[in-house]
Amino acid sequence: MEFYQHSSGKLLITGEYFVLDGAKGLALPTQMGQSMKMALLNDKDKKGRLIWKAYQHDHSLWAEVEYDLTRGRLLSWTDKDFALRLGQLLEKCIEENPIFYLNESYQITTELEFKTQWGLGTSSTLINNLANLFSIDPYKLLEQTFGGSGYDIACAQADGPIIYERFAENRVSKSPFNPIFKDKIHFVYLGNKQNSREGISYYRSLSSEHKKICIQEINELTEAISACNFLNDMMDLVREHEQLVSSFLKKETVQTSHFPHFNGVVKSLGAWGGDFVMVLSNESRDYVKDYFAKKDLSDCFQFDQIIKSYTHA
Repeated sequence: MEFYQHSSGKLLITGEYFVLDGAKGLALPTQMGQSMKMALLNDKDKKGRLIWKAYQHDHSLWAEVEYDLTRGRLLSWTDKDFALRLGQLLEKCIEENPIFYLNESYQITTELEFKTQWGLGTSSTLINNLANLFSIDPYKLLEQTFGGSGYDIACAQADGPIIYERFAENRVSKSPFNPIFKDKIHFVYLGNKQNSREGISYYRSLSSEHKKICIQEINELTEAISACNFLNDMMDLVREHEQLVSSFLKKETVQTSHFPHFNGVVKSLGAWGGDFVMVLSNESRDYVKDYFAKKDLSDCFQFDQIIKSYTHA
């Protein structure tokens, strides 16, 4: 019994927190993701055992877990938090579809292709890989465990840009987003992984009536940005999106608070205050890289270096 699966990471371009309540979000799968492979172990002393080895992007061992399949419990681990999250997922997966033979032993190996702190979908790629292994619904597994809108699961499966709408009959549709000005789009890691749960909790505490109006406007902006063919038009749309979310959250935009002198537009992605930003500028790549390097932000990628697109499928 052998298995291999690869899932893509994610970047949410529009919609931010509002995708939780059904707003349309433009989401981009990343070329970097997480792979998973499983094989039988020829170890008579470990019948009914699952040995799990997780590796970081640099091939170093991140965590190792031993799981008792016969009793459904963790036996040993090198990282307790990782083991507890994994145990929660395995419990639900086995409950849905008990695929393992208890007179056999197994090894599962996972390998990330991005730094864990980047927030590109360490959990969502794992959930999608596990759901494929167990032949179960990844959205259901997400809801039963970590929760969330599910856009990251959609990205894990996507071959290119998508529009995600959580409560629509068909929640995922292919986006035409393939701008000719991709060389003017960069993604920069801010060096500060954001706590999504805290951001979501704050969002949930805000006015629901105002939220409905924002969702309507975000839906329009998502469609417009998705189909945009001109850089200056997209910069205007992105500024409008940033101001809309800023007004709702009662927080300054990332450009106002951190990059007021940048010649272009800087947009928060996902939970505000950390992870990646999208950068649009008519300036050269050297200008963009140098500007952020002077702020000690060296993880700066061009669109085609990080985003998975249908033209490359």
